[in-house]
Amino acid sequence: MNLNRLYKMFGSKSRLSREDITNYGSTSDESVKHSIEMQSSSGSFESDAIEGWDQLSYDTTAMKNLDGKFLSTSYTGYYILGGLVAVGITAVLLLNNSGTEEKKEPQQAKKETITTLMEDQEITYDESDLIIPEKIEQMTVAPESKQVKPSKMVEVFQEMKSTYVPPAEEIEVEMLPYLNLYQEPTTPVMERVHNHAKEIYLHDLKLVDYSNYRYKPTVKAKRLVLTGLSADMEGKESEPAEPIWKDVDIAYSSYIDKSIGVFSKGSYKRALTRFETVIETYHDDVNANFYAGMCLYNLREYQKSIDAFKNCIYGPFSNFDEESQWMIALSYDKLGERTQARKYYTKIIEQGGFYKKQALAKMK
Repeated sequence: MNLNRLYKMFGSKSRLSREDITNYGSTSDESVKHSIEMQSSSGSFESDAIEGWDQLSYDTTAMKNLDGKFLSTSYTGYYILGGLVAVGITAVLLLNNSGTEEKKEPQQAKKETITTLMEDQEITYDESDLIIPEKIEQMTVAPESKQVKPSKMVEVFQEMKSTYVPPAEEIEVEMLPYLNLYQEPTTPVMERVHNHAKEIYLHDLKLVDYSNYRYKPTVKAKRLVLTGLSADMEGKESEPAEPIWKDVDIAYSSYIDKSIGVFSKGSYKRALTRFETVIETYHDDVNANFYAGMCLYNLREYQKSIDAFKNCIYGPFSNFDEESQWMIALSYDKLGERTQARKYYTKIIEQGGFYKKQALAKMK
């Protein structure tokens, strides 16, 4: 599959062009900048591209080194490659700058870094950076007024943390490479007693710290690898380079950190894609199930969100029980199933937890 086919498969119909990038860096007209920013905000991928080119002062001449290798002049697929390389160059620039002892002129250092990237560097991207499954792509984002936004969740978690009294001893379990698929308990969901796990906060959002409960956890995923043209091949005729998809095991901590970062920016479809990847490896992962449920709620998939939140409650840890019960109640309300919603509101009131006041208001 060459990059032109790759673009046709999952590129948007209106990508940033090199002219857009150059204009953005050179114009002082705020209306022009705003127009290009609006175009880039169509997806997190486009936004990343703009941020990447900022590191190169919006100089798109670096792309000429790759044109002959990846694309024919008649292809429009270079737009997606531009974004890929821009973000890749940003990473290489940061790495090279942080480890350089000698001071160099900015333009000289920039040219040397770009040459190194084009000749022998690899650029890798997670599958979710480029592809969103059709079933998720077809979902529609709820109006902002109907969402539970990540910024609001941060406020709630901070308030809950300030009033939370931890148990005398948090759960310690045998560390396993994989946790088994949960099975729905025979006792009523909200009457179960399970354990509170150790927590961490990423992007100010709460998670269970699975480093305490799994041995070297990894997530099975796919990555796209792009390689630069080696110096001895420049100027010679060669077949267009093929993007290479690789099956990889990514450290759970890194994968969930990036996933939460994507969610915190409101990119619910892309975040949901990543959380589903985690769930494919760890079926009862409470982090992935809870935040997948939040994505589904904000994508107006209320029945599916209920299923995800119930997975949290059925799981081995209680860290998201209160939040999951509350979100289940809200989801039933959105579906018009008032009886089911009231059942959860009533239980929340009886438990006297964080959401008691809100549940009382909902019962009026």
